[in-house]
Amino acid sequence: MTKKLQILHNPRCGKSRGAVEIAREQGYQPEIREYLKAPLSEEELRKLLQQLQLPAEDLIRKKEKEFQLHFSQKALSEEDCIQAILSYPILMERPIAILGKKAIICRPSEKILELLETKK
Repeated sequence: MTKKLQILHNPRCGKSRGAVEIAREQGYQPEIREYLKAPLSEEELRKLLQQLQLPAEDLIRKKEKEFQLHFSQKALSEEDCIQAILSYPILMERPIAILGKKAIICRPSEKILELLETKK
């Protein structure tokens, strides 16, 4: 049985579209979650951080307008970073592919292959 591949996706992002395309070329029919329309809950975000094995700060897009407006002049704790992402989902890096208990930020898009190859 093949594990379900989920991609946290922003259709306006070329890297995100590229990761979806690569997944399909590899024979996957990914479950697409447009995280800006269906944001992650706090529980989902915390689980995702465990799957990524990254601190929340590494998930934040620091060049986004919302980050510059609200957070750029502050030293953010792990909890602050989590709350920032929950408040402003646009701050979350994308795309993120999740397969089984592992997840990876697909920047560049081809990084998705690292995740898919471990499951073959």
